[in-house]
Amino acid sequence: MIEYWLQNGEAYVSRSGIAVEKVSESEIRSALQRIFQIDGKFTIFSNVIFSQIIPNVKSTYRSRIKEGEKVGCKWIAKYIHDQLRKFEGKGNCSICGASRSDVVKGWIFPFIIAFEKFPNLYPSGKIKSLFLCRRCATLSILAYNGVFFNAQDQDYISMFFFFSNSSEALNRIMNAYLAIEPKVSVDPFKNIKLDTTIYFPYEFLAFIIYKIASSIEKMDIVLRDRPFELNAVIAGFIPKQKKLYLGVSVVNRLEIILLFMVDFVKRFGGNAFKQMYMLMRMSEDESVKANQFIEREKFFRYMLKYKKINWNTALNMVIYRLRLDKRISFISDFIRLFLEASDMSEKELFDTVASLGYKLGRRIIEKEGDIKKAKKYIYELRRTRRLSEFLDRINHIQLDLETTIDDRPFRENPERFEDLKSMFLIEICNGVFTKTRSTGEGDKNDS
Repeated sequence: MIEYWLQNGEAYVSRSGIAVEKVSESEIRSALQRIFQIDGKFTIFSNVIFSQIIPNVKSTYRSRIKEGEKVGCKWIAKYIHDQLRKFEGKGNCSICGASRSDVVKGWIFPFIIAFEKFPNLYPSGKIKSLFLCRRCATLSILAYNGVFFNAQDQDYISMFFFFSNSSEALNRIMNAYLAIEPKVSVDPFKNIKLDTTIYFPYEFLAFIIYKIASSIEKMDIVLRDRPFELNAVIAGFIPKQKKLYLGVSVVNRLEIILLFMVDFVKRFGGNAFKQMYMLMRMSEDESVKANQFIEREKFFRYMLKYKKINWNTALNMVIYRLRLDKRISFISDFIRLFLEASDMSEKELFDTVASLGYKLGRRIIEKEGDIKKAKKYIYELRRTRRLSEFLDRINHIQLDLETTIDDRPFRENPERFEDLKSMFLIEICNGVFTKTRSTGEGDKNDS
């Protein structure tokens, strides 16, 4: 993990042109500014990370800190700079092997540093602690510039940082992001601009990838000219708890998601993803509660980690909107284009089943002219638990609506029954609410 973290330090050095061995106090302050407020005050994230050294800062510089002055980015950067100048010990660096290296402190590397805290993450239990040389410790501090975080008051913090196959590739991604948001946030609970409420880590990562994709498409940045990798370390934690991190995961092959997002933005416009994303929230209430975001988090977690669609979760969100007599705009377009980029065989299956569902949705409205009747059929089909029960309900619906439904995809893929049922029902809902078939312009008639 620390290698991924340090790459953000290397990337920052490349972007800023500073000399690691001669890094100044002001250069450290500039690097740390992204996790502080624009006026230098703590954010919830920087306060958690540097809380252990705040007492040391106050005692070390008590004669220089003015009365009433708050410790913030300025004094934290000075303390770190002074500590790095004398950072050496008797060990060998765990990264580069340099001698005169010291034990890593929690404020230098904000993840796992001690064997007794996380023994299962060290090979054979032989490594008792991590050691860093002065140069690698400095890179670790500069790496904070690559952190993205978002919090809901004091309840929960989501954070992640990217890493790639090279610092040059990582810089291309970060430059695309910084082109649209070059300034640090004044918000104490996040260091990015968000136009919607986000709670959990994976949904947060997905939204930032969308913002980067929007920048890439808008600026016509070329990413496909040479191969690159995009990965992320993602975490969530509750500041008030003694156990800081609730979980830390590595997510690989995110370049697939990024390039797909670029294509989606190009085809459907810059606001299509945002519109869909906001409608995935399981609430019309303005209050913010974790359970409103769980399904959206599950959907993007599965998509980002496994590059697949969690069909049941997608259906849960669609059904929630159906209860409000609404739908999730662009979700079918989003799924279809994603499958085109990640799994063509799954896309072909989805296209076949979705076409049947869409036609049935349109037929319900043509014959019944009533969304309540459509909801009745959808709920009946959703309650089925076996393929035979589902096909029996399909037969009854065919008779009611005087139409025919080709059930061969279901009979030929019985092991995929639950997934196929979800695909079918998602597209029935699309058919019910769509006045004309989508032809690449998205779902214009939604709210």
